[in-house]
Amino acid sequence: MVMKPLGLELSTQQVAELRRRLKCRDLVPNERMRLDCVRLAAQGRTAPQIASILDKHVVTVRKALHRFLDGGFGALADAARPGRPPRWGREDLDALEAMLDEAAVRGEIWTLPALAEWLRRERGVVLDSSWLSVLLHRDGFRWKCTRDSIRHQADPAPGCRMGTTGGSAAVRLRSEVGIEDLYYLDECGFSPTLPTGYTWARTGTRVVVNREDTKNRRVNVLGALNDTGPEPELLWTTVEHRIDAATVLDFVCNHIARLPGGADRLSTSPVGFKRSRPCTIVLDNASIHHADAFKGRREELAAIGVHLFYLPPRSPELNRIERIWRSVKYQDMPVRAYTTAKELHTAVDRALNRRAAAMTPATAQILKIA
Repeated sequence: MVMKPLGLELSTQQVAELRRRLKCRDLVPNERMRLDCVRLAAQGRTAPQIASILDKHVVTVRKALHRFLDGGFGALADAARPGRPPRWGREDLDALEAMLDEAAVRGEIWTLPALAEWLRRERGVVLDSSWLSVLLHRDGFRWKCTRDSIRHQADPAPGCRMGTTGGSAAVRLRSEVGIEDLYYLDECGFSPTLPTGYTWARTGTRVVVNREDTKNRRVNVLGALNDTGPEPELLWTTVEHRIDAATVLDFVCNHIARLPGGADRLSTSPVGFKRSRPCTIVLDNASIHHADAFKGRREELAAIGVHLFYLPPRSPELNRIERIWRSVKYQDMPVRAYTTAKELHTAVDRALNRRAAAMTPATAQILKIA
């Protein structure tokens, strides 16, 4: 091999070897840069020209050419880095993340110490928990709350069962076009200490919520949501006693059917009243919804234009008012503990009023039933 003033002269075998190495997909950037220096020098380029083409310093180009002249292609690879070799590889982290994806499907939870132990046991890798947290964050993993679900117990074909009005999709369509009203009815309980949530706080501090006694302080809410049609509305009543079938029947007659005289009038034969627009009430399979004091009156309710639609068992996600309850509990009540039932009662009403105002247009009615 003879060094020309403006480049290198390569043999036929060296040219073939250079082309083969440049086609390798696993080349590290520095080795590819040195091979490009050799290729350009063999074409008759000077070191400054090569530096300009590769956007490198001219000293870097000359070092690469001297490495090739002194040791051939084998000298162009990166030298071994000094110090202790890394204790883990990309394949170890990929295996850990694949395990976490499978664990999420099975509903398993893993802490950082448990993950570090898994790496030690399964991969022979010793990795500090704090550094493992950094690596997982880089790859899009986060430490977050789990949630529970009973969907695995639900009817495999929800919405096809029951009711005099057919499937839930057909009921919702009739509501959207204004043929009838559709209400989602449910009960919800509020304790003096609300469920644990999240908040922003300064590093090193933790917001503490005082846990209050629940005796004689719980507030129960019975509500109905109509979020389709021309006049969406949220109806609710707050009570400090247990909600039973009679309470549900009275709520339906007075505030959904708007039957003059309420449930007492329902017993009159004939009632002599018909709701201006038929309505369907979607509700779950709670015992009070199937009690004779309520479900036993379904024929009388149908006679005044109110039909009952029972959801499949263990399908709470199909009842749209459940979203209202969750939003109120976890987002709309910043004060998380109340010392009296009156304070809790007021806070629940205030939160529901805000939620209803955000849901309904200005012309719709927002009604809190005393």
